[in-house]
Amino acid sequence: MPTKYKRQYTLDLLRIVAACSIVLFHYSFRGIAADNMCILGFPSIATFFKYGYMGFYLFFILSGYLISFSIEKKLLFEFIVSRIARLYPAFWVSVIITSLATVYLGDGRYSVSLPKFLANLTMLNKLFGIKPVDGAYWYLYVLLKLYLLMAMFIIFRKFIGIRTFAVVIFVLDVLVYHNSIPKLGIVLEPEYSPFFIAGITFYLMKKDDGEKKLVNSLFLLICFAFCLEIVIDKSFQMRAHYQTAFSPLVTGFVLFMVFTIFLFSTIIQFNLENKWLMKFGLATYPLYLLHENIGFMIFNKYGRNSNKYVLLLIVLLLIWSLAFIISTYIEPFLYEKLKKCLYYPKHCVAVCRAVNGDIH
Repeated sequence: MPTKYKRQYTLDLLRIVAACSIVLFHYSFRGIAADNMCILGFPSIATFFKYGYMGFYLFFILSGYLISFSIEKKLLFEFIVSRIARLYPAFWVSVIITSLATVYLGDGRYSVSLPKFLANLTMLNKLFGIKPVDGAYWYLYVLLKLYLLMAMFIIFRKFIGIRTFAVVIFVLDVLVYHNSIPKLGIVLEPEYSPFFIAGITFYLMKKDDGEKKLVNSLFLLICFAFCLEIVIDKSFQMRAHYQTAFSPLVTGFVLFMVFTIFLFSTIIQFNLENKWLMKFGLATYPLYLLHENIGFMIFNKYGRNSNKYVLLLIVLLLIWSLAFIISTYIEPFLYEKLKKCLYYPKHCVAVCRAVNGDIH
């Protein structure tokens, strides 16, 4: 039987932790450390927040976990509509805001053109060889590829369960990551999808009982082992790119804590119900989309003549405020309008279900 999803407020807390760690990674360390992105650095906090990039891994685990609930009983058409309606409204608003900010604050270091702007609105600009308006958008391209895998699962789920599907994708990830079948890397994302698969496994841990829970636990351990290999390899890549120390022990410990906290937060029910926690959690998506280039451009324009820590606080308040406005007022309105357009004509879902015999 499908598992009815009841909002888990601990996941909102994890979203907030992941988003804040990424934002502070970019602002305190990433901008000045390499690639000539920003003139300001914050060394007093960078020592800690340079590991904030690991918030991306938490986001992928969250995505895998939540999408597993989302696809229960959904037809392919419904799944596609739900993902488009969820991802694109806040993204379009963020692309527009970031593009306008770039026109006024880019100062040669950042630029945007009409073709670049239009290509970015599709979220598929990488396919056209066009750079993103904001560097943070790479995450969405990877997420779309992971959603494509889930769409494939929906197509074949009459013949294969989600656990088997997750195991197959995981094995292919391992093979691609170790260059056994490199061409599959066009479809798969072996550096990130194992975390997405871990999220699916957390879902199975919550859903299943008895012997299945033991099988899920063993698979989760295997997922953790491979994810550990990935984050350790990444720490060496980060060390080479930024020419500064990244400890494999620290990244391994952070990953262990992410898996442990996620396990407890999804299996054990904590009484954390709070409307503000939910509001902050919902705002993390536009926060992520808006923060990087806008923050760097403000630092570059005003950083030489301001107290940089006051400026950092102002930027954080600005980005959070914009994110709240989008998530509270703009995104829900656009979500409903877009969903209504995508579901037109109104009876198409009912027709699909009648034709498919209401398949699950």
